[in-house]
Amino acid sequence: MKINNFYAQDLSGNALGGASCYVYRKGTRTTVSITDASGISMAQPFLTLDNGLCQFVVADGDYDLRVISGDLDYTISFTSTSMMSGGIGIATGTDSIVVSYSNPINQLISGSEYKFYSAGENSGPVTIDFGTGIYPLVGQSGIALQGGEISGLTSAVYDQDNNRFILNKSLGRIQIVDASQSHHAVSLGQLNSLQAYLENELKFPAGTVIYSASSSAPIGFLKANGAAISRAVYSTLFSVIGTKYGSGDGSTTFNLPDFRGEFIRSWDDGRGVDSGRSLGSWQDYSTAAPKTTTPQKMLGDGTNTSLDGATNPSRVGFVRPSKSGESVTNSGSDSINSGNEMDIINSITGDAETRPRNISQLVCIKY
Repeated sequence: MKINNFYAQDLSGNALGGASCYVYRKGTRTTVSITDASGISMAQPFLTLDNGLCQFVVADGDYDLRVISGDLDYTISFTSTSMMSGGIGIATGTDSIVVSYSNPINQLISGSEYKFYSAGENSGPVTIDFGTGIYPLVGQSGIALQGGEISGLTSAVYDQDNNRFILNKSLGRIQIVDASQSHHAVSLGQLNSLQAYLENELKFPAGTVIYSASSSAPIGFLKANGAAISRAVYSTLFSVIGTKYGSGDGSTTFNLPDFRGEFIRSWDDGRGVDSGRSLGSWQDYSTAAPKTTTPQKMLGDGTNTSLDGATNPSRVGFVRPSKSGESVTNSGSDSINSGNEMDIINSITGDAETRPRNISQLVCIKY
């Protein structure tokens, strides 16, 4: 059996779309059994396609093809003969495929190509039997078919070493081997892996710290709250920060950095501006000494005068307007250059820290 293709034409050579066709035993008006390329039985008459194509499968033998379109009625004699030994087979089943040939195949030859007309698209993994036993039919990548790879005229190559068939050609989707060179086709699996890498690993590597205006950590991040977390579950993050922020239980967990309520300062890393500190170390608050080199002294009568002869003028306190809640606890009448001068001592009832204006945000770390 083989597929037969004819193109119906009028006397001027134009395609005859929609023409009625019959297949007769040669020299008779007796129709014979025919199928389409998928092995489904076809009723007669059947119609040509818009391009005049008349396609059908019939057993080996001699036949007449009759074409009728309006007043035009003509007959073509032809012989249907299978190609080579075995020829092109007809398949039944879509996932458990059995292929029949007019000349049965008695022995499989490794590396040989076997052709058949499929019975339809497969929906998943496939086994195939060419009359010599059941074998898995896999894609060119060597993995099981996933669905939609087989359609129409199909060929498979026998892989004796691995006791299987490899799908070679089909009208369906073809599996490809993952690309390993610059001009190879890239599989969807490779594209999905690349997308995941770009979205997660490259855009935000493990250990990256971000601010969030939400009270919850975004997907792929954890709150940087000092919590002890699993070394196994968060192995990528553990490989980056280790036990720098705490060793957890010492064996199965480690601690996240705790940024709650803290300002972040860039690591000095050898510059010398904030030397002597390691990455991730904590530092208490401090108020810098004034940088003035021309200090003044407030006298008991409330006036100011230059402070002459100060041994370390950059370390002398400074005068500022009083804040609400401050009071003078020691005072006295001073005379300029009297020898022993009494400073004004303020009792500060302000805040517990020195800080700039700020907005609180949630700090999160990529795992």
